[in-house]
Amino acid sequence: MAAPISLHHFGVCARNGELLLRQFTEKLTFRLFAKRETPVARQWAVKNGNAVFVITENRHLPCSPCLPNANGTKARTSTIEGICGDYSNLMNIPERANNVNSYFDNKIHSGVPHLSARIEPNSSIGYSDECAGSDTTNPHQQQQWNNSVFNVCFNVQSVKEIVNRVSKFSGKHSLLQLPTSLSDSDGVVEYAVVYTGIGNIIHTLIDTSKYYGVFLPCFLNIESNDLTHGSLPGQSLYFDHVTYACHAGSSHSIMTWYESCFGLKRFFINSDEDKDEGFTIKEEDFGLRLKAMEYWKCAETGLTNQNDSHESQANEIKIVFAEPLPGNAPNQVQQFLDHHGGPGIQHIGLHTNDIIETVSCMENLGVEFLNPPSTYYTEIGKLAEILFMGKNVEILRKHGILLDIEADGGDRQPTNDKNARYLMQVFTKPLFDSDTFFLEVIQRCGASGFGAGNITALWRSVQAFLRKSQA
Repeated sequence: MAAPISLHHFGVCARNGELLLRQFTEKLTFRLFAKRETPVARQWAVKNGNAVFVITENRHLPCSPCLPNANGTKARTSTIEGICGDYSNLMNIPERANNVNSYFDNKIHSGVPHLSARIEPNSSIGYSDECAGSDTTNPHQQQQWNNSVFNVCFNVQSVKEIVNRVSKFSGKHSLLQLPTSLSDSDGVVEYAVVYTGIGNIIHTLIDTSKYYGVFLPCFLNIESNDLTHGSLPGQSLYFDHVTYACHAGSSHSIMTWYESCFGLKRFFINSDEDKDEGFTIKEEDFGLRLKAMEYWKCAETGLTNQNDSHESQANEIKIVFAEPLPGNAPNQVQQFLDHHGGPGIQHIGLHTNDIIETVSCMENLGVEFLNPPSTYYTEIGKLAEILFMGKNVEILRKHGILLDIEADGGDRQPTNDKNARYLMQVFTKPLFDSDTFFLEVIQRCGASGFGAGNITALWRSVQAFLRKSQA
């Protein structure tokens, strides 16, 4: 059986790293615990419980111009080295980009719509400046990767084994960094980087089994909490799921790639979900399709939880793919694709063991959450669920928290409290000015799904916010 893999951290590139750092530490209750600086970039690692984000600010973006190559084309400035770095230089070769696209076309797309994203020649997947997009007059494309969550980092026991799987299925051109090592006085880390074929999303694969430092090589341990509020007393977060925004019709190809390379299996959001169509939301003014995958613990690739002994669900690998329905009015997924410059990570779910306390604390620190439709808490069925679970309707309404009971066979009403499985959830407003990436705070009480009864209300709250922000 292959080596285990677990979520290690998410990488975020930011035009203003210090501003985003303050957002995480002063509002979102994360703690700065490590940092690294090089001549070309600054990085900060923040954590709350098992949830870790690495914020990277490239010193040369977005202000400094691209430098011309000898042939007159524009080239990127040097990139940061190491496992959390910018690997755009590896994709800044037209031949490599074309080869990746060609391989995906031939390998995956027999009778299947095109993969969600193609790599444009001379573009990058990690960061971007005015050279990255084909349309330098488009302000969204000028900054499409500057504020973006782009790196889903997995901790593995065998980097080479996962790399071989990716290479076998999607070709060597998907390997952005071949297995190599990085070390400091605290040990050595082996790592590699693979491209997903989905917008700017990459996976860094790292083996930390021989590293004993606070985080990763060359990161400086930060003992002081001067810049942070720190984690909530008695509260700890972990990654619950990640949602990709994808082009219409692309999820089948993407899911094939994840199943073949990482052993992920289909996870049905709703018991009535159609295998091919997924979970669809068809409203008068917007339409979405959602499909989900999770790591199958018996898969040959050996994906597993990072903290099985501590939290059975901590940092599990669950990925949701969101597509706009063709022929429908523009919706939040299509708006993400437009503003982000292509597919990417739309939101990440953070699990807490007390959502009311967590959301209340974040709100007091200045975090803004989206409000569900005003009728949500007065709907007879939903009101009955909230009261059945013994929750205070007014408290949930105050914080915009949604509750959904999960029951077998489509029966929304469990027979007794012991059998009740439910979750509560709420979305933040987007973290960036471009109205792209946001967070979800979620509390699971036995439920393993994504709140099928809440999905329409949750996504409608996003739709309402985006419509208002554009007014």
